Amino acid sequence: METTSNAELLQSFKDFFDRKSAILLEPTKCEWCGSTLEYFDAQFWFYENEKEWTIPLRFCPSCDLQPRQ
Repeated sequence: METTSNAELLQSFKDFFDRKSAILLEPTKCEWCGSTLEYFDAQFWFYENEKEWTIPLRFCPSCDLQPRQ
């Protein structure tokens, strides 16, 4: 059984993921080297919940390590 504060926290996470998954990202430049940042899709979900979110996470292909598949 969830307490009110747990339910509110879970709803806050859901709201956050809903907002972040709906954002359209414009190409931006790395502040260190000037390369165009790239994005890969990260998936988030909660156990016992059918909702899943795909959030684009950015990285610099020149400065950051290669993302893992």
